[in-house]
Amino acid sequence: MFAAALLRPENASGATAQGLRVFSLSLSGTGRGGSGAFIAGDIIEVRLRFNNVFTTISGTPRIALRVGAATRYALYHRQSGGNFFFRHQVQSTDEDTDGISIGASALELNGGSIRALSFNANLSLSGHTVTNDRNFVVDGDGGPAPAVTGLTFSGTAQGAARAGGR
Repeated sequence: MFAAALLRPENASGATAQGLRVFSLSLSGTGRGGSGAFIAGDIIEVRLRFNNVFTTISGTPRIALRVGAATRYALYHRQSGGNFFFRHQVQSTDEDTDGISIGASALELNGGSIRALSFNANLSLSGHTVTNDRNFVVDGDGGPAPAVTGLTFSGTAQGAARAGGR
């Protein structure tokens, strides 16, 4: 199981005039492919923690993940204590050889809400971005297809045609 280092801004010290903001972001998951790569069916989980423990999420917020040249989404999955978990299930077409990335504007409400008391969330992940995390390499199809390297027959032939067709 890989877990990226917990990322925190230098001034993460609780609620301020900025209102509700992201306090930390981390990635976790277990890749089943070669060299720990994530393959189709594997789950990549993003954990967000906000600066206010009374944060609530409703609806379908999501986090945009850069997987190779494609944007995939980790969808809001659950809350546990002050932690909010978003999940992306790797598809067979997902491919990223240098590791996934999460940009500063990756957190999207997508019709949902993120609130604490009277504050709406500041959706910026500035200070929490992830660039090409080598612990999260994706090989959706699991690598090259197996190749046939030999063929062996065993047993005896019964009723087989003889050479020359007789």
